Amino acid sequence: MSGRVVAGALLMLIGVLLLVAKLNIIPINGDALVAVWWPVGVIILGLVLIDMKGSLLGWLLIIYGALAQAGKLGWFSVEFIRFLTVWWPLGLVLLGAILFIRPKI
Repeated sequence: MSGRVVAGALLMLIGVLLLVAKLNIIPINGDALVAVWWPVGVIILGLVLIDMKGSLLGWLLIIYGALAQAGKLGWFSVEFIRFLTVWWPLGLVLLGAILFIRPKI
């Protein structure tokens, strides 16, 4: 399956879960769900970019999303999570530098 198909399926699943939570059909805390699983959206965006362009940016987003999700799930220590929350803007700086140097990523 292509990245766009997987991304589309994941977005639909996330949307259904959030809608069910907001309508109180199933007792799910939608805000907590988003707070823990937001990095999956970053991974989905990376998959779409890889499928559309095969871009380095897509891979960087997948790596960042995977690291952030692992931190949210407690797979890393508190220090690593603190490191990510403080230094994530450096990723934007590096991404901007890559786009500046190689505009056709």
